Amino acid sequence: MEVFFDFGLFEIMAALGISLVARTVYSRRLARVLFPVVSVALPCLLVFLADTEPLRWLAAACLVTVLINLSVVLGALQQGRVPTLSFSRSANDGDRG
Repeated sequence: MEVFFDFGLFEIMAALGISLVARTVYSRRLARVLFPVVSVALPCLLVFLADTEPLRWLAAACLVTVLINLSVVLGALQQGRVPTLSFSRSANDGDRG
């Protein structure tokens, strides 16, 4: 196994990419309604379609996490703007201590 020392570069790039996609998607009115509805409807459907108890609990856990994430997204959309991921320019900007 080869170890790559990227110091989180790929993770930061992925987070920025997801942030860009989310900003683009949620800037359209239809997507603001469609994505939250689908993201809640599918786990609800899985709760009822699961044939075994462990799958039902897994679907219920997915539903709970979707509802928590949805509350954050809808709160951001209610403010009128989708927040972006930004990094401070100075190393001391993030210190609160």
